[in-house]
Amino acid sequence: ITEDSGRSWRKAWGRHHGLHSWVAHPSRRSWALVSWWNGACNKAEKAEGTESKEESDDPDREKPCMHRLMLTTDLGKTFLQIAQYVVQFSWGSAKINQSDRIYYTAYASKSSDQGKLSQWSTEVDFRAVDVNDQGRPASQITSLKHGNKFMISNEFILVAKVSSEERQTVNLMVSNDGANTWKAALLPSGMGELEEKWYTIVDTSEGAVLLHLNSETGATDTGRIFVSDSEGYKYSQSLLHNVRSSTGEVEFDKVVSLTGVYLANVVAQADSADAGYEKAKQAATESVEQDASEGSSAVTRRNS
Repeated sequence: ITEDSGRSWRKAWGRHHGLHSWVAHPSRRSWALVSWWNGACNKAEKAEGTESKEESDDPDREKPCMHRLMLTTDLGKTFLQIAQYVVQFSWGSAKINQSDRIYYTAYASKSSDQGKLSQWSTEVDFRAVDVNDQGRPASQITSLKHGNKFMISNEFILVAKVSSEERQTVNLMVSNDGANTWKAALLPSGMGELEEKWYTIVDTSEGAVLLHLNSETGATDTGRIFVSDSEGYKYSQSLLHNVRSSTGEVEFDKVVSLTGVYLANVVAQADSADAGYEKAKQAATESVEQDASEGSSAVTRRNS
């Protein structure tokens, strides 16, 4: 880290811990959330005798492998542990005056090696802790049991909460009051609560949540766009057959300079084409045929 425009540098974390993530505070220049993997995370190298000297000297090398979340208030000179067995973490939103709150998900069990979260698990909960002006954390609270993955965007907190570990489905839980209350996201009448295997949050900048869900036909290359109400939990269907990639990227983008304007790619359905499009296509075809029989204005001008 440098604090003098690059004239000098210093190491910002212990030599036994490889830095995994550094998330700066939204407004406090010397505060940051830092994470690293710690413990017996390199068992293969240890068995083969190829671990480095720093790894072999690590006093925690015999402890279970875990992902630790730390807080620094002096740009990496000192660290205070917030949690162990952490999956995901973030600062709260300044839009609802929670920039000094830490949100994270973590495993409830803390007795063995931590694995990567490769499937939805009831062992993971969504938690929060407030930090005072002196950089001291308050007591941690479990905000939502079985909350695995989350996104904090503007005034909305959206959490994927495990519905069925066996079926690997989740409900989308929404809060717009700083995680004080939660509501399950609701689809239009007759479609029930949102219970899916995944969600993609497209945008929240216009005071509503735009959500991409998998196609109702089971297709993997398209999905549906839903738009929420101002509270973020009642949804109406906005667009069908929105293109998505196999890795989850969605062809739906906000036009930054125009409020409320978005661009999207869709897959045209041959058996359900838009009637207006078909009418315009027919009119264009008739115009071309008429020009061909009478001679177009361009040809007429060229021959005159």
